[in-house]
Amino acid sequence: MVLTVGLSVVMVLILFWALSSVQRERTRAAVGWGRRVLEAQEEERRSIARELHDGFVPSIDSLSIELRRMGGTASSERATALAQQLRTLSRGLHPGVLDHLPIADALEQLCSSESTDGFVVTLDVDELPPLDFPHRLACYRITQEAINNARRHAGASRIEVLVDEINGTIDLTIRDNGRGFVVPPDSKLASLGLRSMRERASALGGTLTITSALQDGTTVHARLPTSSPG
Repeated sequence: MVLTVGLSVVMVLILFWALSSVQRERTRAAVGWGRRVLEAQEEERRSIARELHDGFVPSIDSLSIELRRMGGTASSERATALAQQLRTLSRGLHPGVLDHLPIADALEQLCSSESTDGFVVTLDVDELPPLDFPHRLACYRITQEAINNARRHAGASRIEVLVDEINGTIDLTIRDNGRGFVVPPDSKLASLGLRSMRERASALGGTLTITSALQDGTTVHARLPTSSPG
């Protein structure tokens, strides 16, 4: 009887271990696939941004100079404005600061550039370990999207960005003082930006939560593990 019970316990433990192993493998596979998709998308963005910045923009600048020499001042000014729009589009497609700056410095530039009269973005970053490009990109894009949402849709005047590293996990919080909204369930997220933020976190094996209430602001909280799932 005792032997039978002991064998049953062993079988249960083996079954539990097997199921856990399968789940871990599925998690690793999902994270790996998600990262590859995001990296491929970013490489495509980088390629287009480079073509705009190094190809189209100089050509339009040259055209603007030639038009000015020919006396076409109005046409020259329109060409200059178009070149500036393409520069902005290029930076939006791929933030070049991520290629050569630590994430803290990249976020500092982002928050500084987004701050204007009546719209203040503050950044509080604790000491962070060196991050690989996918993690730097996720932190940057999630912060960028949250700031854009607060500016365009929430009527916010102040945003706080807080970044910390806790036990091998990047803890990113973006909090605004906007009008807030009723957060729908995941399956009904209508905003491509909100879905994109969650997909970026999920691709790294992390999570992203959005909490909000009408007239009480919105908080975006991402947790991004810096090591692969065990």
